[in-house]
Amino acid sequence: MRTNIKICIVSTVIALSPAAIFANKDTTSNNGNYSIGMRISNHLGEETAIIAGYSTEQFLVDIGLNREDVTTNSGKKRASFSAHMHIGARYKLDKNTYFDYGLIGAHNISEEKNTDKKVDPYEYGTFIGLSWKPTKKLQMSMKISPYTFEKKYNRQETNHYFSEGSISTSYIF
Repeated sequence: MRTNIKICIVSTVIALSPAAIFANKDTTSNNGNYSIGMRISNHLGEETAIIAGYSTEQFLVDIGLNREDVTTNSGKKRASFSAHMHIGARYKLDKNTYFDYGLIGAHNISEEKNTDKKVDPYEYGTFIGLSWKPTKKLQMSMKISPYTFEKKYNRQETNHYFSEGSISTSYIF
């Protein structure tokens, strides 16, 4: 566990260090925008989520919520809920394109965890990605995670390297 925390801290420092290099010089157009949309990702299993977000020229945060019915090994259907969040910085590449980077976290709450031997799965890590605004009201994003740490239902811990990501489309208010 201690090694995983060190890896996550090092990954976070590496992911966020370009902020000093790529700091935006223009802060006059830093008005924020709210958005709502859909995201498809493979964090904590494949999921489609409704997302809500807030972003400026230099900052982003979004959260996605998902509910699905899962069939357990015994054949019972159970409800599974998950929340998935990005928080990070942005660097404007051109008029409509941004380089995004930061931290990611996800947590799953399910009826499947019904004993002391199981836990609600979660994961955390870093992300990098691109966001493109083809119009003032539409944003399309792609993110990939250089590193994520995942804890599964059976308490198994897994490190993922460049194996998880997401794509999303959002309407900007």
